[in-house]
Amino acid sequence: MNIRTLSVLDEAEAFPAVFERIETEEASWNPDAVLPVCELSATPRGTMIVPDVGEVVLTDWSRRQLATHLGIRWNKWFQKASAEEAAEEINRRFSRMDQVWKIRTRKAFPTESISPKLGVLGALVSPTYTPIDNSRVMLSLGSALGNSRLSQLRFWKVAFSDRSIHLSVVDRKPVTIGSGTTKEVYFLGFHLRNSPVGFAALSMYVYFLRLACSNGLLVCEGDFRLLYRTHRPVEDGVLLERMNRAFSGIENAWKQGLGFLEAARTHRINGASETVAEVLRQTPGLMAYRRAVTSELMSSNVFPTMYDLIQALTHTAKQIRPDLRFEMERLAGKLLLGNVPVREA
Repeated sequence: MNIRTLSVLDEAEAFPAVFERIETEEASWNPDAVLPVCELSATPRGTMIVPDVGEVVLTDWSRRQLATHLGIRWNKWFQKASAEEAAEEINRRFSRMDQVWKIRTRKAFPTESISPKLGVLGALVSPTYTPIDNSRVMLSLGSALGNSRLSQLRFWKVAFSDRSIHLSVVDRKPVTIGSGTTKEVYFLGFHLRNSPVGFAALSMYVYFLRLACSNGLLVCEGDFRLLYRTHRPVEDGVLLERMNRAFSGIENAWKQGLGFLEAARTHRINGASETVAEVLRQTPGLMAYRRAVTSELMSSNVFPTMYDLIQALTHTAKQIRPDLRFEMERLAGKLLLGNVPVREA
């Protein structure tokens, strides 16, 4: 077990390395611009011109925000329009709007195939929207835990998307559930999600990492939601107080979660394919993974249990993009707590 444990932890990062990555990401952002919508303009190239910033490309998220502001369904609305017609229609609507937006732009990340001459439109949000920077979150995290505790933690997953950041953090010390030949080894931790573009609030949840398959499980309901803060001005002291409060209850949440994992190993389910479909319908966007989850479930056990279903979901989640992965792992957590109806055998 020790060899396997070390190999898993070798793939994880310590706090200083992650903090440096976050500071580099934040340095890419330009100062926010608060301006009337009528000053924006769309181009036939699918980009936009932002005063004092220049030409910017839209992310999937900022395009969705723009469509919401314009009151359209983007793909359907412009399905039969030429690029010139689309730009003309957007500019016509801009000219008739009297709203003021906060425009968040940045330089392209190294991982993005974007010309260095172009910027990136990250968000179109309310003028009162005040993001809680990831660096501030990390500083309050470090203050709450202290250097000794931080040194025992590893950032198992650090994922950036066009709309959020995901940090899955685990303690280096493994724990065991079960007995005899059915023992399972887990690492206990928490998952932080934050968004600088209005997609999601700052939140922290209980997280379990299974050693055998490196599957991550999120438990987000009730007492397992450790922290939740919408994006508005917040003093450093208040943020630290919320972080301290979050960690004050984490030990008890870990203990409860391990108990639920033990119980799930004895609950057999009926009708693998039908059950997977019923479960995935709970979350929009996940039905596309029905076949993958069903295949994983049916290969795990002739008579699958709730535990097997949870592992099938979390194993499949590893192959998908960060925001959907979050939803898949959170759905598995709902199953763990019995918050999703499942037909038992």
